[in-house]
Amino acid sequence: MRISLRYSIPLALILFTLALAMWSLKTNGRIAVDRVEKNIRSELTNILTQLQDNMEYEFRVNHMERVQQAISNFGSNDHLKILFLIDEAGTVIGSTQFSKLGMDLENLLPKESRNRIKEIMGTVEEKYSSKVFSSLDNNILWGISPISLGVKQGDIRPSRIGFLIAQADLAGPRSLALNFVKNQVLQFVFFLIILVMGLGIFFHFQITRRINKLVSATEAFAKGDYEAPVSVKGQDEIADLEKSLAKMAKLRRWVEKELRESEEENRSIIISAMDGIISFDGNGIVLSINPAAKRIFGYKVEEVIGKDVKILMPKVYEGEYADYFRASSYTDDKKITGPLQELLGQRKDGSHFPLEISVSEVYREGQLVFVVIVRDISERKKSENELERYSYELKLSNEELEKFVYTASHDLQEPLRKVIIFGDRLKETCSGKLEDSEADCIHRMQKASFRMKDLITDLLEYSQLKFQDNKFEEVDLNSLANEVIDDHETQTMSSKGIVQFWNLPKVVGDKIQLRQLFQNLISNSLKYGRFDVPPQISIQHRINDQGYCEIYFSDNGIGFYEKDKNKIFEPFQRLSPNKDIDGTGMGMFICRKIVERHHGTIDVKSIPNEGTTFIVSLPEVQPV
Repeated sequence: MRISLRYSIPLALILFTLALAMWSLKTNGRIAVDRVEKNIRSELTNILTQLQDNMEYEFRVNHMERVQQAISNFGSNDHLKILFLIDEAGTVIGSTQFSKLGMDLENLLPKESRNRIKEIMGTVEEKYSSKVFSSLDNNILWGISPISLGVKQGDIRPSRIGFLIAQADLAGPRSLALNFVKNQVLQFVFFLIILVMGLGIFFHFQITRRINKLVSATEAFAKGDYEAPVSVKGQDEIADLEKSLAKMAKLRRWVEKELRESEEENRSIIISAMDGIISFDGNGIVLSINPAAKRIFGYKVEEVIGKDVKILMPKVYEGEYADYFRASSYTDDKKITGPLQELLGQRKDGSHFPLEISVSEVYREGQLVFVVIVRDISERKKSENELERYSYELKLSNEELEKFVYTASHDLQEPLRKVIIFGDRLKETCSGKLEDSEADCIHRMQKASFRMKDLITDLLEYSQLKFQDNKFEEVDLNSLANEVIDDHETQTMSSKGIVQFWNLPKVVGDKIQLRQLFQNLISNSLKYGRFDVPPQISIQHRINDQGYCEIYFSDNGIGFYEKDKNKIFEPFQRLSPNKDIDGTGMGMFICRKIVERHHGTIDVKSIPNEGTTFIVSLPEVQPV
């Protein structure tokens, strides 16, 4: 059951007020009663204490009339019902009620109260102190205090003990306190009820009625009537809500306008798009197809709309494709939907062609719809196949060229060897018989022959990098470095150089090629030393953060400029202008190829006339 705010809010406030009143009555009533009982108990104790001090003095001086006068003074106390003094025999010798004088305690009080008082009197007498206690029904408060009545005849010290007994009423003061609290609570409730009524009127005119107007406007908006007027006056939050609602209606009108325009624009885009666009439902029934898709598949619109999308797929795959699309509407399987995929399509004439599709899921009026963007990639596939064929042919050509270089270099060695031998023989047999110009020609021929020999050797070494298929193994670089240094012993000693290395690691690689790497780097450092400066070469290593072994080949040679560092690893490149230094420019190129075959890198740092450091980085374990 729906309850309007104009009723529910005041009702809630009234219920809250009643609950608060009951809680206040209970709590404050208990507090008031406790306070009254505490005050009466304290007042009774003070009366007994005061009379105890005064009367003991009057009994010592034997002023009995003053004793009665002192008791009578409390007869006007609102809380005291009776106050009396009994002697050691239980006879009343002083009382706020003169009619009680001379009466015996047995006749003065009911049996229940009398027994309780006698019980307390024994305790009080022992402690010589006052005692205050409540009756069984908690409506009466009793107070007992021992009083010294003076000296018996024949005694030296006071031996007579009497008792002051006071009776105070609790029921009356308690009732008055509760009535006072009730009156206060009733006043509070009355005030809150008046307040609630005022709030109800306020809610009706200032809130509820205005909210009803907003509800009516919202219901109109829900039905599509965004022109429904909303007239809520004021400067509060409800007025702000009305403004927001008006803005929302305006925004909705604008959004619908934009959507209509966007739909028209999308329709134009779909019609003019170069790619085919096809939509179908979860059952695979085609809903729409654009002109590009018609052109790609060779169908008319009426031949596709309402048909199963399988007609656009090869017979071999149509079942699998259709199952994928259909499963996507019931499961989370996204094998088809998502990024671009290459599939086969089928034209109206039955021919198959490669196509690229992208499928997305949308909801139209609560219905799942697949939107497929189709692109004919026949020409692209043809180009890719042509490119692949050209790449394969180029690879074959490169391999044949490399084989030719290897074969030609190998075959050139024999005639070149003969040229060198015959040149040496000619030089020996004709020594002293030739003119200077003729001898110079023979010298140049021999020098060119040796350069040709070095070049052929380097070409063969490079070719072998391609055709060697040595298995990788664990290589001790310490042993390898020792072997290479021994090979260069003569060259090192002639230049007074030093080659040092420290605790080189073991790596996995081709031992022959790694030896060639060390050979070329050490030979290069010895070759390009500074004039009159003994070469100093050091080989060290470290393991970097990536687990690679970095080997540093450092020398104190002529060095080179940093801008030329990239040239040094290119074939037939020489940075030194000195023609007297032998070299083909292939050594560092071969080093780079060796390092790359070992899945490593090589770099160089150099300073002119100070030295050069080659950094070779190799994995400790070769990747599979």
